[in-house]
Amino acid sequence: MEPRVPPERYPWWVKFSRLGARSRTSQMFWVAASVGAAVLCFALAVDETGPFRAVLAIAGTWGFISGGLYFGTIRWMDQHGSWES
Repeated sequence: MEPRVPPERYPWWVKFSRLGARSRTSQMFWVAASVGAAVLCFALAVDETGPFRAVLAIAGTWGFISGGLYFGTIRWMDQHGSWES
């Protein structure tokens, strides 16, 4: 088993996505919340007919991107980091 990376050497995107979410459970909450918000935005965009439709689609896209970032952080922490910090 390879040694764990100390918190000061975590990649910038791991440090950024862990702001306020210090446990695996809280990180999983943000994955679910981001994906849920993205799905809701896309569902509302399908029903919308005005210029707000594009805003909802962009918000949904950002929701999926942030959910992927949070999930990637969970995977990276499981393989390289430590949740105790």
